[in-house]
Amino acid sequence: MSRYILIFLISLFFNCKKNDDCIEIEEKRDINGEYYFYFRGSISGVGGTPEDGFSEDRWGSGEVSKEVYDSHEIGDEYCY
Repeated sequence: MSRYILIFLISLFFNCKKNDDCIEIEEKRDINGEYYFYFRGSISGVGGTPEDGFSEDRWGSGEVSKEVYDSHEIGDEYCY
């Protein structure tokens, strides 16, 4: 029985793949103790068309921890 569990765990380990999405940090802001990265373009899985009001020039933002905020600079790539 333990042999089957071991085989299962090994196959699970090798079949799991981390799929990171990344953005380029265009701006950083600290707003009332909350930390944000700003970026241009789309986020994977969100997409859109001009008919939907989507624009590649639109800014996106995401809140991050202080530790992540402090460890990245404008122009850096940030993967989440």
